[in-house]
Amino acid sequence: MPMEFAVKLRILTAMAAVMTPLAAHTAPDPRDVYTLPVTVAPMPLNLSMTGTIAATQTTTAAFGTGGLIIEINVEVGDIVSAGDVLARLDPTQQTEAVRIAEASLTAAEASRTTFAAAFARQQSLLENGNTTRASYDSAYQSMVSATSARDNAQAQLAKARQALSDTIITASSDGIVTARGADIGQVVPAAQSVLSLAGVTGREAIFYAPDSYDLSHIVGKTITLATLDLPGRLFTATLSEVAPNVDPQLGSIRVKASISDTVAAQLSIGDAVIGALYEEVPDFPGHIGITIPWSALSADQSGPAVWLIEAGATQVSLHSVSVISYETATVLLEPTLPQGARVVTVGAQFLFPGQDVRDLGDPPQEP
Repeated sequence: MPMEFAVKLRILTAMAAVMTPLAAHTAPDPRDVYTLPVTVAPMPLNLSMTGTIAATQTTTAAFGTGGLIIEINVEVGDIVSAGDVLARLDPTQQTEAVRIAEASLTAAEASRTTFAAAFARQQSLLENGNTTRASYDSAYQSMVSATSARDNAQAQLAKARQALSDTIITASSDGIVTARGADIGQVVPAAQSVLSLAGVTGREAIFYAPDSYDLSHIVGKTITLATLDLPGRLFTATLSEVAPNVDPQLGSIRVKASISDTVAAQLSIGDAVIGALYEEVPDFPGHIGITIPWSALSADQSGPAVWLIEAGATQVSLHSVSVISYETATVLLEPTLPQGARVVTVGAQFLFPGQDVRDLGDPPQEP
């Protein structure tokens, strides 16, 4: 054996002897973790929504013609009665148009009277043979034209009077003014909203709920209402409507709750309220999921995830999850995790896929 090779062999042997005990310590000890079993169970329905009190019936008041506002007789919050004059436009042009139309009608009626009398004479003369058929026909055509002119003048007068009437806004029914969309001195076009009114009775709470639950089953249930101004005052309302689709701008679902007249008398339109509905075990099917503590929630590239120890395994794996809702101390998940697995609840932040762990079972209860 050449001397150089023998030296190299002794060096490699010595290195192997040194590295062997080091290699024995490169594999880390299993990491201790606490876990909870994957349990699919009925989820409590814990719904909290913020909203406002609104009228069930609302109307918008606008002028039927454009012009300069010279009068608004009400303010927000005023109660009005049917027939009350709420606002006026400057009627100068419309008043002049009515005067001209009335004069035109007077002239047209006089002309029609004259031609009708002339036709009556021609009709009598024709019966006695004292006029020609051509004269009779000419008188008839003149009367027809005069009648048409009279009818047109009547229509123009009706139109002018309607335009004058359109310069006034009157209350169509009893109500409460909820908003003003214009001010005195402002020029507004026809049909622009000037005032908004609500019915004297009929109130509801309108909420926008998170798109977390299937809310189609809650219609008819009773919720608790609390006002933000006076949190200690509690009322009840009945859930009456759930919008079928998510509002694309708000990303939430509109929910309405009807309010009795007794409760409505203690609330005002626009009051901010909180609606709450809690059921430990909802009375409708399909409301199931998996509840985990916040400490168990992790994430992967696609979104929320949890670390699992599957049945019979000693290594962890990261599983994507779909979150139903985030509660105060827990997170509700869709029931997509495998049965028999356990979710890591304590120590998840130190894990990596395939890592060996030692399952210590349920986390200790806080004293």
